[in-house]
Amino acid sequence: MDHLQLMAAHQHLKKTVYILSNVWISIAHFITPVLNKNKQYSVALINEVQRLSTVIPKHMALKLAGISGHAFQYMLHKINTRCHDSAFNLCFRKHPLQLSFKEINTMKSLLTDIRFVCWPISSIAYFAQRNNILAACVSTWYKYVDLIGFNKKTPKGKESHTGLITTAPNQFLHVDTTFWNIEHDLKAAIVLVSDNFSKAILGWSVSLKKNAENVSCALNNAIQTIHSFHPHHVCATLMADGGKENHNTTISELLQATTNPEITKISALKDIAFSNASIEAINKILKVYLRFHKPATLEQLIECIQTVVYDYSFVHPHGSLNGMIPMEVYTNQALNIDTNAFALQAKTERIEHNRKHTCGTCY
Repeated sequence: MDHLQLMAAHQHLKKTVYILSNVWISIAHFITPVLNKNKQYSVALINEVQRLSTVIPKHMALKLAGISGHAFQYMLHKINTRCHDSAFNLCFRKHPLQLSFKEINTMKSLLTDIRFVCWPISSIAYFAQRNNILAACVSTWYKYVDLIGFNKKTPKGKESHTGLITTAPNQFLHVDTTFWNIEHDLKAAIVLVSDNFSKAILGWSVSLKKNAENVSCALNNAIQTIHSFHPHHVCATLMADGGKENHNTTISELLQATTNPEITKISALKDIAFSNASIEAINKILKVYLRFHKPATLEQLIECIQTVVYDYSFVHPHGSLNGMIPMEVYTNQALNIDTNAFALQAKTERIEHNRKHTCGTCY
């Protein structure tokens, strides 16, 4: 092959490489966003860039891959410092601010604790903060539960409800009846009475009949609760749905005979523009407990409801109450829960623990 033919072949090769490079760059323009969303492909991308760099200049390989030199070095650093003990696959020593291996195990322990199996993640997070068990905010919990493969998400309904805005306990009370199937094809009626402001369950009753007596029993329990904690409360409004069990002579006579507070009953979405969504939300939480415990008899159901009401109102921190427990809010307890000192101490211990952590990557 003479000199002219060699020159022509060389020019043809350069032109071919140029065309292929432009084609690949165009393809990379669409591939890169996919790679960014699917982190499992990052290792394969880095490996291919390194392999390509052995036959063409590195800057050209990076251009073909559609990533910058800085991004390449960052991704390579993450791969080289990967730690399988870390939820983020980041070396504990080089990234000491992440939750320590010990703290992640504590989180897993709380998430699998039988006591909290019916609690949402936000409640477990607040419980851990209040009791100085784990210094991590709610958003951190939600971030880590996905990374450690723990799925505790409850599907949310599409319907949105507009609720009342109250400023103190006993301003608005709610009563509602829900049902649970027990053995022998029987359906038990569960009546709950709640306080709108604190979300606390003030009274409850269970019966095989959906009638005024069942509602009256729950209301009596709620009135006793009000007298115990707010004996001088003057008036309250009771919101109920339009069922006959809520609107009858028995209920009217009970409310007329009640003083401190005087209770006025109204129908949701009829006498007022608001729905009874506040207590309906509590019913949904109740069903989470019931589906877990599966009470099969009336006696088991009554025992279960008693346990659930205590856990919900006296133990369970609520995200909607900024981590407070319903009865704390209902009784106007001035809590001085200072988690700052614990969080600061936990941060110091976390950094120290992470810097001492050893795994297959650390040396």
